[in-house]
Amino acid sequence: MAEGRRTVARSDLRAAARRVFAAAGAIRTGAAAAGARTAGPGARMARGYGGGTDDGGRWLADALHTQTLDLRNFPAFFTRMRSPWSGTLIGRYNDGHPHWVVDYGCYAVTIRCVGSLPAETMRSLAERWAALNKVPARSEDAQRIRRNIFHTLDTTLDRGTGFAPFRNSAAAGLLSAWLGEYNADGLRLAAFVVMPNHVHLVTQPLACASPEAFVRTWRRFKARAARNVNRSLGRKGPLWQRSWYDRWIRDAAEWRRWVDYIARNPVKAELSARPEDYPYMRLGDAP
Repeated sequence: MAEGRRTVARSDLRAAARRVFAAAGAIRTGAAAAGARTAGPGARMARGYGGGTDDGGRWLADALHTQTLDLRNFPAFFTRMRSPWSGTLIGRYNDGHPHWVVDYGCYAVTIRCVGSLPAETMRSLAERWAALNKVPARSEDAQRIRRNIFHTLDTTLDRGTGFAPFRNSAAAGLLSAWLGEYNADGLRLAAFVVMPNHVHLVTQPLACASPEAFVRTWRRFKARAARNVNRSLGRKGPLWQRSWYDRWIRDAAEWRRWVDYIARNPVKAELSARPEDYPYMRLGDAP
């Protein structure tokens, strides 16, 4: 199967089509009431369903014909119609750490450098990851274990021990600029901070066809970042730990909490007196 394509039942596609038609119709009706029947993107998209040349209509017609969803060519307007908090859980990928993936949503992500945690901490975390794999994703036990894991990662990493390449200001500045411009595989970042031995990220809404596609997107991201950083440092070899921590963000309030956490992180780690004084950070607006 081609990368980015997901085979689905025709009935599911028809149900999805009905939802999109309804949304487009509502947008077209609103535009007409405002005296702008043909001006807005909703009206143009709705006309495409009637046999026009709109990208959304062509994409949906192809999906109905082939019974596949090709998210590589998914019209951007379809995703803009959705709330970033409306994602549906589509599965879990386990690479030692469980990654719960939704079809459309924002994530808080922590990626640490290889060799940045002591062996004892690694063993303790492995036990908790194993426990997390045994409980339902939405359960109170899962929430408690995830909070415990993140707290351990957070307090240990902020000590800046082990391999900490971003103590080098040139490397930190390069990675910060690169993160601000990153836009590949549908992944863009709303907020981030570069710490001495790890990064914290909050994504813009990300559409995923499957848990496997989600993991590929992040592996490519890590590989591209590593090439750039290694080149700047004149080094070779692994930069990042194999896996990473991610959390699907449920609502706008949680999104703000994660962005606030990013802002406070350099101050908490005693790298800066105020968030605004730390140069390797960006804080974006809620989607």
